[in-house]
Amino acid sequence: MSVKPEDHTPEWLHKHGPKAHKREKECAKCHEPRNCFSCHGIQMPHPKAWDKAPHGPPAKENPLACNRCHRQRECEICHKTPMPHSTDYVMVHPRESIDGEVCTTCHNQKFCQACHERSNPHDPREWMPNHGVDAKQDDRGCMVCHHQEYCDNCHKNKNPHKVDYLAVHKQPARTDPGVCNRCHEEQYCMDCHLVETPHPEDWSDWHKQTAMKQKGVCVNCHDESYCTAC
Repeated sequence: MSVKPEDHTPEWLHKHGPKAHKREKECAKCHEPRNCFSCHGIQMPHPKAWDKAPHGPPAKENPLACNRCHRQRECEICHKTPMPHSTDYVMVHPRESIDGEVCTTCHNQKFCQACHERSNPHDPREWMPNHGVDAKQDDRGCMVCHHQEYCDNCHKNKNPHKVDYLAVHKQPARTDPGVCNRCHEEQYCMDCHLVETPHPEDWSDWHKQTAMKQKGVCVNCHDESYCTAC
């Protein structure tokens, strides 16, 4: 007389994972752990705290073994991203790696440095005052790791500027020049204005010489009412 359960059909081996996952005690009545190990290659059922243990390495070595019991969404609950990664993940992973705690469940720092060579590509002392120039020259390079929102946190408006920004930039440049300086150096203004911008503190004492010679430069930012105020 056979004691094999009715659901153990010829296809049982291919679909037993989810049921064994939910009914492991029932499976253990007939099967020893070594029966599972012969196919899965790891202890079954998993030891306690398996999700906190370094299960990443065996999962990377044999993801199909995991898929026999676990569905994709189970991985995403903790990893916040599909597991195993898609074939193009190396191109999009930097944005997700900003939350390094998720990555370190499977990868250590050496894994990152194998490609990136160092943990942080930016030098904090140089990057903040100079990153605007780099961003203008290679904005796609920035976007590998940073979203637009990352820029907006400081700059308050999206970059690059709108097409008509050249015609209207004088107002924000006068009221808050510090925002402009985050991306633009003084020489950037000089290319058009031909004078130091923002003007130095004593500019009102000697600006008339420049105004008489280069009136067209003044009207880029100032209208006639600005002059008649004094």
